[in-house]
Amino acid sequence: MKDVNDSLENFSRIVLEKAFKIRDDMEDDLKKRTEKTMEEKENFYLEEAYRKIQAGKSKIIQEVNKNISKVKLEGKKELIIKRNEIIEEVFNNIIIRIKEFIDSDNYYEWLFNKIKGSVKTIADDNDILININKTDEKHVNDLENDLNDYFKTKQIKVCIIPDNDIIGGAVILGKSKNFLINISIKEKMKDVKGQFLKQSKMTVE
Repeated sequence: MKDVNDSLENFSRIVLEKAFKIRDDMEDDLKKRTEKTMEEKENFYLEEAYRKIQAGKSKIIQEVNKNISKVKLEGKKELIIKRNEIIEEVFNNIIIRIKEFIDSDNYYEWLFNKIKGSVKTIADDNDILININKTDEKHVNDLENDLNDYFKTKQIKVCIIPDNDIIGGAVILGKSKNFLINISIKEKMKDVKGQFLKQSKMTVE
């Protein structure tokens, strides 16, 4: 009987040990599977969150860049408007000074010398047409006489430009050689304006 009881106890112990072992293995497997599942879920949600963050970040960056471009464009427009206002004011003042000079006693001498110097460069053309501004009409006869007296071998005609305000100065044409020299104040103003923009650093990129 004792042997039977001992055998039963051993059997029960062995069964219990196996049961505990199976339980531990199952718990360990469940723990591992739970950890794996949690890790996978965690990774999934992290990736999902990252994707949403990145999508949101990309959208935010696009919106920011759009707003920056809009601000830059508006700023550039304002700069151009302000720049043009400054340029207009500066050159309006210059034109006022130029017109004061044109109305002065010194203007005719300046005009004659400018035309004389330019005509000298047209050495091989003896048929010259001088075009001057409508506001300089009073100088036509004096210019024509003085220039023909100075250039005795050339035929010089002085005319008014009817439909083009060149402010002052002249546009000189060598008729036989089709040679043109523009020494008008309007042309000079174009050059001065370009230099002004560069030197004042008022160009808008």
